[in-house]
Amino acid sequence: MMEKEEKKEGLVRDLAERVKRGELTPEKAKEEVLKMGVHQKYEYKYAKSIGFFVITGGLLCFLPFIAKQTGLKVFSFFTQLPSITFPSIVIFVVAAVVIFVNILGWYTPHLRTKKGGTHWEHGTIILIKDGPYAIMRHPGILALALWFPMFTIALARGIPFTVLSIIGNILFFIGINYLTVGEEELNVEKWGDGYRQYQKEVPRFNFILGIWRWAKRKRK
Repeated sequence: MMEKEEKKEGLVRDLAERVKRGELTPEKAKEEVLKMGVHQKYEYKYAKSIGFFVITGGLLCFLPFIAKQTGLKVFSFFTQLPSITFPSIVIFVVAAVVIFVNILGWYTPHLRTKKGGTHWEHGTIILIKDGPYAIMRHPGILALALWFPMFTIALARGIPFTVLSIIGNILFFIGINYLTVGEEELNVEKWGDGYRQYQKEVPRFNFILGIWRWAKRKRK
C-alpha cells in the first residue's frame, strides 16, 4: 500500500529521470503525460468555481458602464454610483505594472516550455525552481490575477471605477485562486514530497517574502 502511494505521489518522477538521462525525448514524454490524463482531471475540477467568480467579477466591474451605454431604466441605479478617479501618477504606475505583468506572463510559459521536460508549458515533468519560480510558486498566475485589476484602474476615466469594481476585482481574484488550488493539488501528485518541500521554501504569491527567502538561501 505504501509503495503504491509513493508511486502515485511521484507520478512523473520516472519520466523526468528518463528525459534527463536522454532515454526519452520530450515529445514522447508529452505523449506519456497525455495518456495519464491527470492534467485534464485538475483542469475541470474547479472549472465551475473559476468561471462563476471570474465572470461575475467582470460583469460587476463593467455594470455601471453597460448601464450608461444602454440607458435602460432597470439599470439606472448603477449609473448613479460614485466613481473613483485616479491621479495621472497612479495611471502611470499601473501602466508600468501592466508592462511588467505582461513580460512575466510571457516569460513563465517560455521557461516551462524550455525546462519542463516536455516542450509543453501545461505538462511539465521537471519541477522548475529557478528564475521567478525561485521567488514565488505561481508567477504566471499572479500575472493573470494582477492584469484585470490593473486594466480596470487604467481605464477608469472611460469605464467608471466604482464600489462594484472593487467587489468585482475581489471576486476575480477568488476565481483565479481556485486555479492555483487546482494546480497545487496537481503538482503534489506529480512531484510528491519534492513539491511539498518547495511549498515550504517558496511562497505562493508573496514576492516580497519570496525575495527575502531567496536572498537568505543565497547567503548560505
